Amino acid sequence: YYNLDRFGDAERTAKAGIGADRGNTLPRLHKLLGEALSRRSDFSGALAQYLQYLEEAPQAPDAPEIQAKAESIRRLASILSR
Repeated sequence: YYNLDRFGDAERTAKAGIGADRGNTLPRLHKLLGEALSRRSDFSGALAQYLQYLEEAPQAPDAPEIQAKAESIRRLASILSR
């Protein structure tokens, strides 16, 4: 759904996957949910999911990219709260 720009469906599917993944074996679902939430302008939700992904997969090859996205969202939140 994400690749089809159906971000609401991607969000629902990722949440369902996270709920079904009792052993937290698929941390990329948090990244996917973060991306979908970000595209829907839910930046606080996206930040929470990016941080969860980084906690569960700190050595992932894309961890620096996700860390940069999280920092961008933090900066944006700081600017918007002024």
